[in-house]
Amino acid sequence: MAKEPGKVKFSQDYEVARPLAETVLPVPLTQLRKWMERIEKCHDSSQFFVGLGWASLGIAASAFLAAITYPSSLEFVRHSSDGAEVVNLRAVITEVACWGIFFAFLLVGAVSLFFSKEHGQHRAEIQKMIVEDMKTFEDRHLTVPPT
Repeated sequence: MAKEPGKVKFSQDYEVARPLAETVLPVPLTQLRKWMERIEKCHDSSQFFVGLGWASLGIAASAFLAAITYPSSLEFVRHSSDGAEVVNLRAVITEVACWGIFFAFLLVGAVSLFFSKEHGQHRAEIQKMIVEDMKTFEDRHLTVPPT
C-alpha cells in the first residue's frame, strides 16, 4: 500500500490486564438493607436551618435597632391645646410591633440554629453507627478462627 502524503499509519497491540484476586465478603440481604437505610438517613438538611437561623437573627437585629432608635424620633404622649395628654397610638403600635418582631425572630433564629446543630450531631452518630456495623461485619468474617 502506498503511503499517502501527510498521513502516518501505525498499529498497536493492546493487552487487557486481568484483575487481581480480591477478598469478597458475602453480605446478607438484611444487613445490606440495614446499611442502605442508615445511609439514606444521613442526608444533610441542616444547611436550610442554618440559613433560616442566620436570616432570622438578621431580621431580629434590624427590628431591635428600629425599636431602640424609634422612640427618640417622636413623642408617645402629646399634650393637646387644652392641656390634656393624648396617646400617639400609631407610635405605640409601631414600637410594640418592632419589639414583637425582635423577640419572635430571635426565638426562631435561636431554635433553628440549635436544631441544625442537633441534626448535624444526629447525622454524625448515624455515620458512626454505619462504620461500626461495617467494621464488626468485616472483623467477624476476616478474623482467623483459632485452631
